[in-house]
Amino acid sequence: EHVHLGTWIAGKIPTGDSLALRGTATYMGHSIGNVYNNGSLYTAVGSFQNEWDFDKRTGSVKMNFDQTNYEGKTAIKGSSFNFDGNLSATGRTGALQGSFAAPVNPMPAAVMGGFAISETPGNTTYRAAGTFGAERK
Repeated sequence: EHVHLGTWIAGKIPTGDSLALRGTATYMGHSIGNVYNNGSLYTAVGSFQNEWDFDKRTGSVKMNFDQTNYEGKTAIKGSSFNFDGNLSATGRTGALQGSFAAPVNPMPAAVMGGFAISETPGNTTYRAAGTFGAERK
């Protein structure tokens, strides 16, 4: 997705195999992105939380963005340090893609990535795309 003056986040993605990760971790941070809302264009911010169960290789997301609460599930892709997931709120759906950030000692220090949100099919008055970053707590 192309976004004029879009946000970005950077970090070092760990190398090796993520299959050795065990236990649980919670990552808390922020979300920021560009919004098209019924003809208005603006930048919005919010919170981001991702709780991981590394034994199951899945997580749950809570994101408050542009004064809307989203929830979703995340899953590690293969044996990589990358993951993807979904987001939903009343009348809206979205997706996210991310990576864990180094160092890994014994769990990744942070998560980072991007998201896109739109209204449910047939309604195109709201779209957003942005980034998230969160540190292990």
